[in-house]
Amino acid sequence: RAAARIAEEAGALAVGRVAHRPQRGELAKAAAGGEKAGGEKGGGEQPGGAHAGGAKARGENIANDAYLVPAARAEDFRSRVLAAADGQPGVRVEVTGPWAPYSFSLPPEAAVRPEPA
Repeated sequence: RAAARIAEEAGALAVGRVAHRPQRGELAKAAAGGEKAGGEKGGGEQPGGAHAGGAKARGENIANDAYLVPAARAEDFRSRVLAAADGQPGVRVEVTGPWAPYSFSLPPEAAVRPEPA
């Protein structure tokens, strides 16, 4: 429920979103992991993210999303995403960024090949 509430708040202000695979193990401990929000990038929009976890945090990373947020909405985005986690036991959110544009790229779809007859 908390993840859905946070995603709803983030999505209301973002112009784009990419869901990355949640980080696990040592990578998750070093980088944290969650949803993303951030600083200014070209075009006046801010690639970024929010993370749940951290080097001293315990638990499981359940989301690792990147949101593209217009610069004018960045502070509102940060406030609303963090507020969405308030009062949620065991939930920790980190808002980070700006993120590089490749955070919003997706791998090309695999070509569909007809089955041999």
